[in-house]
Amino acid sequence: MKSSEKTLKKGVRSGSMIYRSWILLALGLIVALGVPKASPQQTIIRTISIHGNAHFREDVLKEMMGIEERQHLPADWPDTPMTNVLSGYHQQGFYSARIDSLRERVSSDSAFIDLDIWVFEGHRMKTGRIKILGVDDGWRREFGEHMEMQEGRWFDEALLEQDIQRILDHLENNGHPLGRVAIHSLSPNRDRDPPRMDIILDVNAGPAVRLESIRVQGNRFTKENVILREARLKVGAPYHHKDVLSVRERLQRLGFFQEVGEPDVAFSQDRAAVTLQVTEGNSTTIDGVVGYHPSTNDRESGYFTGRLECIFRNLLGTGRFWEAYWEKKDAYSQAMRFGYEEPWLAGWPLHLGIQFEQEIRDTTYIEREWDFSVRYVPWATFSLSLKGGHREVHPDSSAIMIYDVARARSWLISAAIDYNTLDEPLNPSRGVRYQTTVTLGRKRNFTQPVVIDPEDWKSVVNTRLLQADAEAMLPTFRRQGFYLGLHVVEVRTGDRFVPLSDQIRFGGARTLRGYAEDTFRGSLVSWLNAEYRFRMGRYSRFFVFFDFGVYQRREAVLGLIKGTKAGYGIGLRLETRLGLIGIDYGLGEGDSPMRGKIHVGLTGRF
Repeated sequence: MKSSEKTLKKGVRSGSMIYRSWILLALGLIVALGVPKASPQQTIIRTISIHGNAHFREDVLKEMMGIEERQHLPADWPDTPMTNVLSGYHQQGFYSARIDSLRERVSSDSAFIDLDIWVFEGHRMKTGRIKILGVDDGWRREFGEHMEMQEGRWFDEALLEQDIQRILDHLENNGHPLGRVAIHSLSPNRDRDPPRMDIILDVNAGPAVRLESIRVQGNRFTKENVILREARLKVGAPYHHKDVLSVRERLQRLGFFQEVGEPDVAFSQDRAAVTLQVTEGNSTTIDGVVGYHPSTNDRESGYFTGRLECIFRNLLGTGRFWEAYWEKKDAYSQAMRFGYEEPWLAGWPLHLGIQFEQEIRDTTYIEREWDFSVRYVPWATFSLSLKGGHREVHPDSSAIMIYDVARARSWLISAAIDYNTLDEPLNPSRGVRYQTTVTLGRKRNFTQPVVIDPEDWKSVVNTRLLQADAEAMLPTFRRQGFYLGLHVVEVRTGDRFVPLSDQIRFGGARTLRGYAEDTFRGSLVSWLNAEYRFRMGRYSRFFVFFDFGVYQRREAVLGLIKGTKAGYGIGLRLETRLGLIGIDYGLGEGDSPMRGKIHVGLTGRF
């Protein structure tokens, strides 16, 4: 009886266990069929843990793999991400690197996954012997001077590729543009600690190529010989690819052409034919500016100022330069200038020039100056200038009595250097310009001052003027850039006090915006122009600006006078059918928004 009861209870327990198993199986089927399981593409990476790495940081390895936390697991996991990691290690010389193991921990609902990756980096290889085949010892030495990889340094595949490109660049810029470089072998030497990678490169210099011909297409106004001389390519010379590529920028900088295409080069065995494609532009400029200076009190009215400048950069298509300039600086002052330059004297990059200037200052004196110059341009971006001239100052009686402006005559000689890589004269997007000028003179004074002690007066004095100008256009974001210009001028004379006629004046549209033209003066002046530009077209831009100037001078009665001034505002250059319209609105210190200075200009090119 007891035995049968035990058997019965055991059967009941077995039956209940089977019953529960069927229930669990049914529930599992319901869950499996009723709840869709997440696919690998829908699984979100919760954590990524990398172990064993020392050379690369964890974030760098994740970037190599192309995966991040809180993103979906990629469909090509793990093949492509792990291949990318090993490729990154190999490029850095870790040829023993491997992926030891991977562990994937999937959440119960398959929505999230945690990744654990173990890497083995191994030893990093250094560069072993570098051997270059196919060239003589002279070429090998030259290639070695241009290569970054050297024996004993860490091996880097990317650096090796750069060195190969340097060898190719050296070949094509030394008459062998058809040269080739191939990796003959990369041989690991694991017997050394750390292991080394021996490199053998096979160089085929190819034929020595010379420039056979240069053709110009698209020029309708500019003479072909003018373009060829400015291209600075010599037929029959060894082909230098760098010089050919720089032709476009050289011609574009002249301001003659609307567009200059990349040179087209055709090679035939050991000869090269270059074709230059140009589109004629508007090299003649008429630049006009009108400004209005509002009244500062009830006793005087406002007045207009203006400037008109005509520039012929390519007179009759010959590259000759001629300019005429007139400016009304304030209610009582005006200036004019005429200049001419003859380029390429006797086929040499020598430019001869002549210039005349006259200025009427406050109706108190007239200043005239003649200059003769010679400019040597050995390269398109660099020039040296020498100038000699004669200057006269003719004051009226009030200028002599009140301002101690003497009737004077001076002989001047100056030297200047100019370095210019700005890619566009009117609206550059990049580049720098630096110019320094030193002017020495000998001045004879014909009238004695009234205020200054006669014992301090000298009839003959030596003068000196130093001027430095620097400009930089720094691109920032797309079609945006930061412009910075710094200008410093200092004048010294043998006079105890620098006369009014010799002092440097600044202020206005081209120097310190927000103030009237030539408001400030001194024997030492400097101004800074800072602009943040938004390019809207080839010549169009909108900008905000900040100008800052300093000045100082010493006078007989007031002693040392010095000061600083700042201006700020907005500006617009807009290219239209009439030309380039310029509008600047500047505020000086203490100006209210309604008392700003407005300068409106029109630069027409034809």
